[in-house]
Amino acid sequence: MKVSGLIAGMGVDLDGQVMDRDWLTKALDDFKIQHPSAAVTIDFDPGQPAGTCESITMTDEGPVAVVDVWSDKAERLIRSGALRSMALSIRKAVVEAAIYAPNGVIRGGTINNISLVSEATHIGPLTVEGS
Repeated sequence: MKVSGLIAGMGVDLDGQVMDRDWLTKALDDFKIQHPSAAVTIDFDPGQPAGTCESITMTDEGPVAVVDVWSDKAERLIRSGALRSMALSIRKAVVEAAIYAPNGVIRGGTINNISLVSEATHIGPLTVEGS
């Protein structure tokens, strides 16, 4: 099964933060170089691998990842609607104050994981490719 979806939004997310587009673009490029076949997990749990990230493309709405889901458990959770989005985690996030983002703008840090999640801080449902 292949799924695609936003891994981050470009507007104010549910945490009241915004990701700086220039930083995010560079951080994603670095992530793709360091992790060319990045494992994708279930709810950021390294003990629950779900699949492999095949590509990440920056769009106007934010970065969209395509994931080859090879875990039977992850596939069942996606089909049941329990996993309905994707998200990324940032190690050592650098957050700066901004009037337009109540909890700041993320302008630094290292992307260290992409995960299939039940809820994300941005609105971005999964699309099951071929359905």
